[in-house]
Amino acid sequence: FGPEKGLPAPLSPSAADTLMGSPFAWLLGRLGCDPRSWGTDEFDVLKAGTLAHRVFEKIFEADQPLPDENAITEKVPAILADRISRIVPFLADRDWKVERLKFESEISTAALQWRRLLASCGATIVAAEQWLRGSHGEVLLHGQSDLLLQLPSGKLLVVDYKKSSSGKRRERMQSGFDLQAHLYRLMIRTGGLPERDLVPGDIGIVYYLLNDTTALADSPVDSDGSAHGWEVISTDISSRAMEHLDQRLEQVRRGTVCLNTTADEDWWDNNAGLKLYALDNSPLIRLFMHTEEGSR
Repeated sequence: FGPEKGLPAPLSPSAADTLMGSPFAWLLGRLGCDPRSWGTDEFDVLKAGTLAHRVFEKIFEADQPLPDENAITEKVPAILADRISRIVPFLADRDWKVERLKFESEISTAALQWRRLLASCGATIVAAEQWLRGSHGEVLLHGQSDLLLQLPSGKLLVVDYKKSSSGKRRERMQSGFDLQAHLYRLMIRTGGLPERDLVPGDIGIVYYLLNDTTALADSPVDSDGSAHGWEVISTDISSRAMEHLDQRLEQVRRGTVCLNTTADEDWWDNNAGLKLYALDNSPLIRLFMHTEEGSR
């Protein structure tokens, strides 16, 4: 908790997701009680996502023209090799050659398509890895956007890269359980950006799903049609998520942290398109699950 007035410390979008689905997992993380386990080298989703973000950060830089396709094809192997040496050095071993080359091909394909999508709407890169701060009522928010784009109309797009396919994210947006989009918009509206005076309609959210090179937006993006992959989710993508988050925040204010039920994992997957990965953050979380309804 924060140092003043008992307010919660700033929430990031990922921490808010955890709080929404598993308050106990959120509490353990906030207290620094996640287990520090050791395991064999594994190129898992988390490491793949981190590598992909670092490569895209170098390819798509702020205040620079979009790189041409030949430059992307040439740069990706060298940038990826450098990031592997820093982040997951075991992946450079010859025993991991197949996985490494497959990942390199995936990243190159995703980067080329992303470049085409940006060109199709005339987007300009305003910032990369931009920290945003704001508030939701009395709760402070902070988070790092992967990319900020400006369209010719003046509209600002907050981009979040995901090393996954679009199916679950689309399902989540359509069900109204996409929390991150609204929190990023709140940060810009309440914390602002230097030299920018934006109203809610001037801010859009885009998820770029690298595995199937699809860009899911929560509002229209004017494109010349030269690249396929833009998809607009026209429903209110965050309303149900914010209702659940507000319930959790009120429980925290009262000093209550709900435990998960044994039905939660399937409920969130089926109704919200949300995988509760946080349930495996600590063995304590599943140990203290109960069978009664009511944690949602």
